[in-house]
Amino acid sequence: MNIRIYKTKPIDAGAIQQLMQTVWDTTYPNDEFGITKESIREYTKDWTSKSEINKISDNIRNASNAIQHYVAKDGQKIVGNCVAVSNVLKALYVLPEYQGRGIGTALMKKLNNINTLYVASYTTAGNFYLKHDFRFERSGKVTEKFKLRIPTLKMVKK
Repeated sequence: MNIRIYKTKPIDAGAIQQLMQTVWDTTYPNDEFGITKESIREYTKDWTSKSEINKISDNIRNASNAIQHYVAKDGQKIVGNCVAVSNVLKALYVLPEYQGRGIGTALMKKLNNINTLYVASYTTAGNFYLKHDFRFERSGKVTEKFKLRIPTLKMVKK
């Protein structure tokens, strides 16, 4: 495995959207919160449409300096992605079969001055960020993000 981190290019949009669909499909279903695989697939179904990929490609092309966006590649395959706006981490995704190999850590190291992020309360992502000097802002405070009503917890840099 020869993983390299690159600044995202507009041509990466389709692979990023596919990666995000795959990660959402495996990470976010949760019986306790009534979040089914079907509801995830319904929510993400348009993410790989031509119009959405064009929109994301344009966003990457026209990104301001406040946006940090990187991909992790294994050869030519995009296996990870991260996006931060100003000092807030908006997304960090690694394909399930590549998780636990240091790719998320390598992506985090590329980002500057990140001090806030949100994680789904029922995933293991919080444990990853705890190892990267983040802490939960308020224990037990759950907000809901996205149309799926995914409960999230705010984390801040120690």
